[in-house]
Amino acid sequence: MELIEITKKLNTQRRCVHYLEQLRWHGKIQCAYCNSTKITSVNKELRHHCNSCNKSFSVLVGTIFEASNLPLPKWFIAISLVMNAKKGISSRQLARHIVVTKDTAWYVQKRLQAAMKNKDKRLLKGLIEADETYVGGNVKNRSKKRRAKLKEQGKLNSSGMMHKIPVMGLLERSGKVVADVIKHADTNTLKPIIRDKVDRKSVIISDGFGAYRGLEKEYKGHEVVNHLQNEYVRGVFHTNNIEGFWSLVKRGIVGQYHKISARYLQNYLDEFCFKYNYKTHKNIFEFFITNAVITTKSAKLATK
Repeated sequence: MELIEITKKLNTQRRCVHYLEQLRWHGKIQCAYCNSTKITSVNKELRHHCNSCNKSFSVLVGTIFEASNLPLPKWFIAISLVMNAKKGISSRQLARHIVVTKDTAWYVQKRLQAAMKNKDKRLLKGLIEADETYVGGNVKNRSKKRRAKLKEQGKLNSSGMMHKIPVMGLLERSGKVVADVIKHADTNTLKPIIRDKVDRKSVIISDGFGAYRGLEKEYKGHEVVNHLQNEYVRGVFHTNNIEGFWSLVKRGIVGQYHKISARYLQNYLDEFCFKYNYKTHKNIFEFFITNAVITTKSAKLATK
């Protein structure tokens, strides 16, 4: 659903509620607390009463929209804007579009990102590109005094990477990408992630980083593309796709968000992964909304 269609068809609270009810319950209302279908509706208040557990509820209970004073039409416009922003949209820019404060826009952004968290737990299969990267500013852009302080705090080494946040990514060819913030880019961290997310019948493709050494003993194959020897492609073996994804993430951070704290970096990675994985979906807006109305309290509390 395009933005112009949303502003025409879903421009009132009542219309938005009915739209959510259809997506969540498909015409047969269930209690949001006990799943009973013995319901009495109070249409004027857009709420329902459960005759089994004697509780009152609306379609918003248990979703990312619960306990929010922001009207649903503004939520829906925000969703459309975020879904169609390939490199992301900052909370300040979002605030200008939906006419709210920057704090409200930030709150909306975090709830939307919570609904974009990967729920597909199937193992990656086939050719899997594995790569790690670091997110953060360049040391050369820091003042001499700041660089000295980072070094004194143990946050900077000769490679200039210690002050940055390491991130691990796995990309399934013609499939999905997953990315996780990690504490250290070493074999004790990277290999368990690969074991947890990749099918053993798959072929892992990586660069020559030593942390990946020995994966051929656990998987169908492990192909190394040695960048240090100016090797970037060998037949179907390369890491161009995952490196392209990292480029997209970093351009989005620099161009839109400018700076992201370590605490919330995973939220932004979830957003980039969601958009990458479903970029060819015919109706990304409705697909996201469907995810949003089944999001539980864990997503609802993501901003805490």
